[in-house]
Amino acid sequence: MKKDVLGLLISAFGLIISLVPTLIYINFADSPAFYFLNEQVLPSIPLILFMAIVGVPITIVGVTIFRRGIREMMEELSESTAGAIEGGRLSANKSVEVAVKRSAEVSGTNFERPPTKSDTPNRSKYLIVSSGTELICQNCSSAMPLGARVCSRCRSPFPIAEDEEEACPVCRCYLTDAKRLGDEIIVCNFCFSELRLQGNTLKGLSL
Repeated sequence: MKKDVLGLLISAFGLIISLVPTLIYINFADSPAFYFLNEQVLPSIPLILFMAIVGVPITIVGVTIFRRGIREMMEELSESTAGAIEGGRLSANKSVEVAVKRSAEVSGTNFERPPTKSDTPNRSKYLIVSSGTELICQNCSSAMPLGARVCSRCRSPFPIAEDEEEACPVCRCYLTDAKRLGDEIIVCNFCFSELRLQGNTLKGLSL
């Protein structure tokens, strides 16, 4: 039995013990019940007073149990609500990802989630200084999401490098047209990520 229901039953039992004899005593004077309730169970303590005294703590105990039951029920409801919200958030994020992929497929863009450090080992010769957030088509200047292989507007392909050592570690495009900033920093011409060159990596780049 749940604590809230048990508390209500105990409280009702305590109230019955305390109030019912009092009501009988008031409304049925000169009746056998009246005289019975006047009988002393202890010195100077009639039965009606004794029952009222006994009923009060029983009622208090019942109310305490009821309050604890309600509190536990509210805590369970709060935990379940928090779990439902978190589950809905994860489901919404998954739905957004699926919607983006479907939108890219409809528009003709071959969309793939860009790799992360946990996906593949970093075999690039370049260290990322600042990472770009999108690809810029060199033909029509449209912005595409990282991972796109083809511009959805003009259908121009992005030059994805097969050799990871020669590719931009952010967007995987060739770095032959990268712009040079200083002696060791270059900027990818497609995602505009700033990369730091290691060793003599500058050789072979048309900077």
